[in-house]
Amino acid sequence: MRFHRRIKRVRAGNRDAGPFTIFLVEAAADRPVGVRVLWGGIAREVCYDPDQGPPPLPPGGPHKLILGPAFDV
Repeated sequence: MRFHRRIKRVRAGNRDAGPFTIFLVEAAADRPVGVRVLWGGIAREVCYDPDQGPPPLPPGGPHKLILGPAFDV
């Protein structure tokens, strides 16, 4: 049942708020500071400057936080 709700939400296109999978990644030459949308809008990769720390989380929630790079699928 949860799977069907997730599919329905992704197809509906409401991806501005709600729970996301968030990958917190330290910025590097190939990953500049910023936010990138992944997996059809249900995940975010947040690249941040390690000297300044991670930025505030996007609105909505609860979010699943993963430290490290995202895998492009």
